[in-house]
Amino acid sequence: MHCRTIRRHRFRRCIMPRPRTLGSENVKALLLPSRYSSDHSVSDSIELAHNLGIGYEIISIEKAFSSFLETWSHIPKLQA
Repeated sequence: MHCRTIRRHRFRRCIMPRPRTLGSENVKALLLPSRYSSDHSVSDSIELAHNLGIGYEIISIEKAFSSFLETWSHIPKLQA
């Protein structure tokens, strides 16, 4: 999203890859680890947030992912 678009719509905060556009105090990183995320991946993401001077929040998607797998478990796996 372009900086002018953000200001025109009067967003105070947003999720975007360039914190300098809005100021690091207005950008927050969302870390969404699952069973496939290594501890190293999460710690790298935290370090990056610190380096960028932005806040972050860790929200596990494991429950949502498990629910998805359970919902679709009755469908036979497709074979290549």
